[in-house]
Amino acid sequence: MDLESYWGSLCPAGKSAFADRANSSVMYVGHVVRGAKKASSIEFLLRLAEASQGAITVEELRPDLFGRNQAGRRRARMLRNDVSINSTAAAKTPEVPA
Repeated sequence: MDLESYWGSLCPAGKSAFADRANSSVMYVGHVVRGAKKASSIEFLLRLAEASQGAITVEELRPDLFGRNQAGRRRARMLRNDVSINSTAAAKTPEVPA
């Protein structure tokens, strides 16, 4: 499913919940859906894909970067692994008091 179809299938409360899960705003996601903004940040692409809970993928969001060929799938897999490793490490890093 593409982002526009997914977004259109959501009620206003669903759009708000989706944007919250993607750590974004309804307005910004709406701009991305309409094409006024491009989802160029890799982290943002992953957040959108994860927030959709499997309904959309990074390959569908940016086929120019993560096409359906073998190289594109490999890039997407490496990206997911890298981001999950970095977010896990950041979550485990203790905060230093100021």
